[in-house]
Amino acid sequence: TTGPLDSGELVFSIPWNMILMPDELRNVTEYSLEYLNSLSYCGTVKAVADAMISKETPFGRLLAAADKPSKTFLPIYWSEPARDLLSEMLKSTRAKSLTRNDSLPPHGLDEERQLWEESCWDMLDFNDENTLHALNLFKSRSDGIFVIPFYDMVNHGNGKKTNVRHAHNIFEECITETGHEMVTTKRVEEGEQLYLSYNQDKVLTESWIDWFGTPELFLFFGFVEQHPQRWLFDFARIKFDLEEDGSITFLVPPSERGVSLLKEELARLDSFAGKYRNVVRKDILDSEWQSLWSYYDAMHNAMSKVVETNATLTDEVWKLSNSWFVQETSLDGEDDSWHWVLPVIETKSDEL
Repeated sequence: TTGPLDSGELVFSIPWNMILMPDELRNVTEYSLEYLNSLSYCGTVKAVADAMISKETPFGRLLAAADKPSKTFLPIYWSEPARDLLSEMLKSTRAKSLTRNDSLPPHGLDEERQLWEESCWDMLDFNDENTLHALNLFKSRSDGIFVIPFYDMVNHGNGKKTNVRHAHNIFEECITETGHEMVTTKRVEEGEQLYLSYNQDKVLTESWIDWFGTPELFLFFGFVEQHPQRWLFDFARIKFDLEEDGSITFLVPPSERGVSLLKEELARLDSFAGKYRNVVRKDILDSEWQSLWSYYDAMHNAMSKVVETNATLTDEVWKLSNSWFVQETSLDGEDDSWHWVLPVIETKSDEL
């Protein structure tokens, strides 16, 4: 910031005509959540690609100048060898699957890519470099169905870092007149960086709060967040925050079974690192390689904190329903179309 801002002060207001969106939305004067849900995000990706190619606006020229590594920014569009290696790192090798996916988070590496290609095959050319660049920019910088100047430059930060939020719920409040606005959540001093929580902003991301953590930020946005971090391991029914000081806060009581399962996965991760970490892989880009091991280190550290915990262990979490992880929202644990926390396959009670 170029000057101090008080709590609740407007940071910026971006007019409707400067926002990138699907063509169908451009000339509407009002919209509803139902109307937004009927539109395809593919249209915004196309708008981003067109703006970059034409370079007719300052925002289009800025997007076109984005660093080339953004073309492989997101794990879903890494090279095939890099995605295969990430899948191997995440996938459990246990003899009996504990969930439908049975892997470490994040889930959806293949499903997310398949969803985009099946939904947008008639609008986007996924073999075109500019299209992939636009898709990566959309995935890492969009706000819902919109791509917005200035907003796309606000970095993620949780905990004490967070100092701005949405002024409006852009899905439930029409912003054609107000534009897209951000306000401060506390006093911000001159020269201080602005940070928005990508997954804990209750104005906009209510449906994400209970499950969308560090792994999902890595998958959706392509970065590993600093502390505080949120981790959820569905097969072990363990959910916790790693605080800014590195301490651990369990959001559900940890169990002996859950800790034991994470210990097994840690041993597998150690074996994976011993096999691959010091190998030269010319078929994997440096950016992909560094990102993969950055996520490995963060996950390994988080799991180690659980294994080393002195917290009291109880089996209470295994007596709860599939909504065991829901605390702040009204999500239904059974409906995993709204989240990626998979239910543990039924096991005889004497095996728990």
